[in-house]
Amino acid sequence: MSNLTKQAFDWRKSAQVLSKDAGDSSLNSEVKKNLIDSGCNRILVACSGGADSVFMLCLLWSKAEILGVELVVAHYNHRWRGEDSEEDAQFVATIAKQFECPFVLESCPKNEFGLTETSARSLRIDFLRAAAKDHNCQYIAFGHQQDDILETQLQRL
Repeated sequence: MSNLTKQAFDWRKSAQVLSKDAGDSSLNSEVKKNLIDSGCNRILVACSGGADSVFMLCLLWSKAEILGVELVVAHYNHRWRGEDSEEDAQFVATIAKQFECPFVLESCPKNEFGLTETSARSLRIDFLRAAAKDHNCQYIAFGHQQDDILETQLQRL
């Protein structure tokens, strides 16, 4: 188990500090305008537990009141890394709990043989779409860094 799940870590305080340090431009102005103008009131945040999606979750949580939105945190466990995958799910659940956000978890079926990046992506997207619908979320937020551009483009297709 990682040190962050073993010991108490104040995600709320960390998110506030992160948001302050990142400044007002940390959330793209067009994204901010679209969220406010569209009447969005709930966002499903896809969080793998990696740095990019945790950063995004912290940033959105710190700006949720300004945006007038509630967050629902979703994690899809691909089960690719055994116990580490279970720890990732617990890690994301811990953050969601501290942020007082609903948490949605789904795991890849144990009998899923021959799982590829493409099929895993499809399972994850299906889960996220269903979770967004079930929780009345108007948007799904993904956290990707520039190196993830290929995956982002594939998702758009």
